[in-house]
Amino acid sequence: LTSLLGLASEEEVRDMSKCVESTTLPGRQLQTFLYSMYRNPSDIPTGYVNEGLSITFIITRDHFVKDIFDKWLEKIVNPSTYEIKYPADFQLKELRIKHFDESGKKSYEVRVSDVYPKGVNAIALSQSDTELAKLTVDFAYTDLKFPISSGSNKSSEPS
Repeated sequence: LTSLLGLASEEEVRDMSKCVESTTLPGRQLQTFLYSMYRNPSDIPTGYVNEGLSITFIITRDHFVKDIFDKWLEKIVNPSTYEIKYPADFQLKELRIKHFDESGKKSYEVRVSDVYPKGVNAIALSQSDTELAKLTVDFAYTDLKFPISSGSNKSSEPS
């Protein structure tokens, strides 16, 4: 990933990944319908639905993470003309979500396809608050590929 759709440099993307406070590994739910030939109805799978993806960032003094996502939203819908761009112009081809073990080695990776922000949430600011400012971004995507394990580290320990 050399740039984020022309909105951020490779260095800024690296810096942005360091600002991630938390995210969820999206799940997948089966869609089913109830089928009963005679008596005992059974759920029959018909497809699946991917769960939503949200990432929470710690905001720096210059708000560069918020600026990037605000510009990305403006790239999707022009705020002056309300024209909507084609998906190829605003979707990120792939976003990788990585989980690391206690030694810093990647233990799990999920790939999310055709990603774009669908919501940049409000930032709570307060003079009396000693916590860092945080920004949560909700993403839309077309598909999810998992798991991509990093080897034979098949521990039964909880993460």
